[in-house]
Amino acid sequence: MSKYQRFIRDIPLNCQIEVTNRCNLNCGMCNREKLFTKEELTKDMDLQRFKEIIERIPEIPWINLGGRGEPLLHPDIFLMIDFCKTHKKRGYITTNGFLLNKDMIKRLVDSGIDRVEVSLEYIKSHNNPNAHPFDKRVIEYIIYLAKIRKNGLPHLRLQVTLHKDNMVHIFQIIDFARENNITSINIQRLNLISSNNLKRPDVSSEYEFYRKAHLYSKRNRVDLTTNLSLYGKSLPNRFTQSEIDFIISNNLCVELFDNIYVNMLGDVTPCCLLPKYSVGNLYNEDMDSI
Repeated sequence: MSKYQRFIRDIPLNCQIEVTNRCNLNCGMCNREKLFTKEELTKDMDLQRFKEIIERIPEIPWINLGGRGEPLLHPDIFLMIDFCKTHKKRGYITTNGFLLNKDMIKRLVDSGIDRVEVSLEYIKSHNNPNAHPFDKRVIEYIIYLAKIRKNGLPHLRLQVTLHKDNMVHIFQIIDFARENNITSINIQRLNLISSNNLKRPDVSSEYEFYRKAHLYSKRNRVDLTTNLSLYGKSLPNRFTQSEIDFIISNNLCVELFDNIYVNMLGDVTPCCLLPKYSVGNLYNEDMDSI
């Protein structure tokens, strides 16, 4: 057994299902157009196929209904959420927020979905062409969702991508979260494969940012996590201390340990950024055989 195998779970905790690859935005940082042809960028997963996948992964507790697309565009998204609930899955979506309105938010709350994540890099107008565009209505609907939740459900998390020029703005997002009783923020590292124009902070600046943001969020009672093993104090709390130590010492991506990604064709890969590394197909196989 390799040193890596002993830390990889027999059954993943999370399955991300690409229910659609369509999107209502065209953000500069997104790699959708690098991974699909124009003909392929108009696909929704068939509801029956989705049900087959859920039935073939009975032991995986968390289902992320989304991937390289905007899940709220899928015409059957609420039927998919309901199917997850009837199979005792904990479901969540990550949305860019541009399709949110009061009726949609009420449906999400009533659906029983466990978590809604909204992508957000700025809380005011900006001129970064690679980030999500700013629309004050997204801010307004995040606040509305935070207010009408029932007993704190669905859990609301802000999903932030770190750019070279938005580090200061993320502290404003932490303030925004505290003011609106949003207790969770996840910061993702910018993926550079989409464009040569994308810019990360240098490693030392990135580390120093995470150190300050971690302390600031802790003072404000906001749970800050990151997928970056460079700064281990903010790794997700689903990992044990020995796993965190191993991830940090080997400079590994956390997603490879307990996550699988299922694309439109049913192919299973370690994550959305490794489309060529299929380990099986959930349209034809069950999770045990994979």
